[in-house]
Amino acid sequence: MRFTSAGVALCAAVTGSVWPCSGCLEFAEIDFTGAGAAMAARASETPQAMSALVQRAATNFGRLRNAQGETLMPEGTICDSVEMSGGVMTVRFTAPEGIDFPALAADAMENAGAVLRHHFAEAADLTECRLLVRVGTEAEHRPIHEWIPSDSVETDDDSSEDAAGLRGESGPPADEPVAGNVTGQGALGIAGQPQGALSGRTVYLYGGHGWTWEQDWTPPDWRLQRGVLLNMNEDQGNLDQQNFLAYYLFNAGATVVTFRPIDYQPNAVILDNTSAGVAWSGVWSDSSNSTYYGPGSPPYRFAATSTSETATATYTPAIPAEGFYPVYTWVNFGSDRVNQLYRIRHTGGESQVRINHRRVGCGWVWLGTYHFASGSSAANGSVVISNQELSGDPGTIVVADAIRFGNGHGEDYGLDDDGDPRTLSGYLRETESTRYWIQSMIGNGLASPQTIYNNGSDDESDSWQAPPRMAARMRRDDGQGTTGDLYLGMHTNAGSGTSRGAVGLITGSPTANQAAWAALVADEVDADCTAEDGPGNWPYTWNDRVNSTFTGSYGEITDGYLGGEMDATIIEGGYHDNLEDSTLLREPRVRNVIARACYHAMVRYFNQFDSGPLAFLPESPVRVRAANNGTGGVVVSWQPGPVGGAGGDAATSYVVYRSTNGLGFGNPATTTGTSLTINGLTANQTHHFRVAARNAGGESLPSEVLAVRVRASGASPILIVNGYDRLDRSNNVPEDLPPMAADRLRLRRNNSYDYVIQHASALASTGTWFDTCANEAVISGDVNLSSYHTVVWILGEESTVDRTFDSAEQTAVTNFLAGNGRLFLSGAEIGWDLEAQGNGLSFFQNQLRGDYVADDADVYSATGAGGTIFSGIASLSFNSPPATYDPNFPDTLQGINGSVICLRYTGAGTPGAALQYPGGLTGGRIVLLGFPFECITSATIRNQMMSSVLAFFGTTVPIELSVFSAD
Repeated sequence: MRFTSAGVALCAAVTGSVWPCSGCLEFAEIDFTGAGAAMAARASETPQAMSALVQRAATNFGRLRNAQGETLMPEGTICDSVEMSGGVMTVRFTAPEGIDFPALAADAMENAGAVLRHHFAEAADLTECRLLVRVGTEAEHRPIHEWIPSDSVETDDDSSEDAAGLRGESGPPADEPVAGNVTGQGALGIAGQPQGALSGRTVYLYGGHGWTWEQDWTPPDWRLQRGVLLNMNEDQGNLDQQNFLAYYLFNAGATVVTFRPIDYQPNAVILDNTSAGVAWSGVWSDSSNSTYYGPGSPPYRFAATSTSETATATYTPAIPAEGFYPVYTWVNFGSDRVNQLYRIRHTGGESQVRINHRRVGCGWVWLGTYHFASGSSAANGSVVISNQELSGDPGTIVVADAIRFGNGHGEDYGLDDDGDPRTLSGYLRETESTRYWIQSMIGNGLASPQTIYNNGSDDESDSWQAPPRMAARMRRDDGQGTTGDLYLGMHTNAGSGTSRGAVGLITGSPTANQAAWAALVADEVDADCTAEDGPGNWPYTWNDRVNSTFTGSYGEITDGYLGGEMDATIIEGGYHDNLEDSTLLREPRVRNVIARACYHAMVRYFNQFDSGPLAFLPESPVRVRAANNGTGGVVVSWQPGPVGGAGGDAATSYVVYRSTNGLGFGNPATTTGTSLTINGLTANQTHHFRVAARNAGGESLPSEVLAVRVRASGASPILIVNGYDRLDRSNNVPEDLPPMAADRLRLRRNNSYDYVIQHASALASTGTWFDTCANEAVISGDVNLSSYHTVVWILGEESTVDRTFDSAEQTAVTNFLAGNGRLFLSGAEIGWDLEAQGNGLSFFQNQLRGDYVADDADVYSATGAGGTIFSGIASLSFNSPPATYDPNFPDTLQGINGSVICLRYTGAGTPGAALQYPGGLTGGRIVLLGFPFECITSATIRNQMMSSVLAFFGTTVPIELSVFSAD
């Protein structure tokens, strides 16, 4: 649906979703001026008129009530004056004597500040809004944040153990995997978190808002803190932004703590130290400390460190379903802790992560996200806590308490502030407000845990305070000082409907370097987005705001809640009530750039304030390819990614990861070159690869996945070309949030860049061998199609913007077919791009032998046509979320220039779903699918179809390439 400007305004009015990042949504519907605040503000042309309008609205803050009967400021509060000068608006209030204003100040700070900023900041070109309050007419006005009570929260519990008095039973070390060798390439290391510019830092992230219990509704129920507008919801968009950023930080070496669960995993398994799935080896002692994760005795166990591993605790869950699981650890911090080693065993091998528990603990700390098979397996589905500490620091220990696999759904959060039970939300844990995640992870031993997660007037106001309070709780100063770690809240903004761009926020009681940190992150987002949105790259041009920061009243980043532990700011990543910004914020590639910019800003912060290295991790390698070398080995090759601009620094080395299933990766081999030969692989097995770049900043995000079925001798007859690069909002996952569906940016449901898995598996079932390359390797000439008998081309939902076949690819394919090559290609937009949009009509009709009929078959099933290669296919389905993605608009086709329909969509008219072209007697054969092959739901049918295609091509059984040459 497309909105006119009037439609957008109407939708905003109905949903009430045009609201700043903080403040209760219930007050958005109140007209505090009596004439429409936003409209009146825009009509005010002088500072005097604007001041009078603000004073009129602010006086009503203590009079007008929302639907629950609440006033914005204490009842009877009046506005004494409003001053506007130099972009700063100062509003003074007098609250009546005898009220307990301190108990209300936190909510008043958030809500009153939010209303004033929302209605008046843009209209008056404000950079700061100051709220000053006094109680009674004789007192002096004080900044509103000074009225907030300073609660005593335990933040520095030195939970040291007596390492000299360790006790327990000895036992042999747990079995360890043996590292293999790549011939001629040195030892294969064990995969783990990269070291980079942020190593030794802890970064606390909060993607704001989420599903929240509303006790004042009749009846009470769960609600989003922000509404849905323009197919976007801020609550869940902030979560998606958090997830993008977490991976950059992890790859730069940071310890990452998120205050909403990371990633998307509906299952959860928590193993405490007393759980049946935990096995012990070596000497462990039982602690009697009162601070620990869950119920049970002992609270946790600890072991003395050693330069060689002599004690392990292995946590082996029963994984309910195969998938990617975020893994977390819960350990009490203390002065005798170390940089504790975690060995995560998954389907790709073993990954090592170290967490310094002298500096962080008493809450869930993310260890990364890994692929696990279903069931229980200590070998490839566990977390091992090791006592190995290479420094050999005497008197230090490691701690084994709780490990969490996955996020799960919401649980019983007890009674609300009215004393009534909250119902179960039924929502995924990560989509709920931070208040509940923090409540569930706070553990035992804190005298007043409610001072962290239940300190507001309701559950929404709890969520403004809980993240900074929990950050202060989890962060233990081990000599690193205020500038050693960092906090960032991620939100989006709302205003008049016309405002755009990123804003860094500063509060009335800021942390030490908050103004500089806010400017760093906002300016970096603007600079990087401006650089990346060149002509045609993004749907709209990014708006670089003149004023990149705003000073107001934001409890989430007030120094009082953070306890002076670290600097903090909020980044407003754009305006979700604006058509242009909301469109950009629904683009995965834009969210990625914003995340990378936030990471860059953190590196700059630590460099400026704590002498950290100014080094940025490199961009992903490009033009990747993997091929049999003719002697039983595989050559993996690539080119460096782009350098400079909004991207990263140059790579100094590369690492090639291996996988048996294409999902879990490990067994890294490093090189300083741009190719790597891996020998000693098992013949007639499929091996998957991906490549990452490294430098002093850390490790890049990985390349797309490659696959090779190893041949003992000779070259591969088949090449898989991955031409599916598209990553945009068209393939976002819609989430039903009335009054409309809101986009979710779940990358594995958009483009996971590993669809070679389905093609490789089907090819392997035929017993033949194959290589893989990115389509850019064909474009650049790195790979010559004529070296292969058959090419399998993946196009997914590649379309007009990314081009299914550019001119270089069209030439390469034309020459390949002219040489009697066989081509099997599939994708939902090939005909749309080449014929309907005019990007290769002659190529589509004369070379691919396809004729486009319509853009959308409007079905997700097909059946084989009689007398064709697919006549044995009675029925197939190709809509396979969540395994892949939704192929929204499958092309309908008809035969041309000798091709015939071999699959028909089911339903009225049974239009063509696939074409086969027999070519001449010696080759030049084509099979073209109007939908993506990888989206076929049945592996059995994929295997059957691939076998039929190769039989049609003459490659049913493995044949030497010399036979093809003589063809």
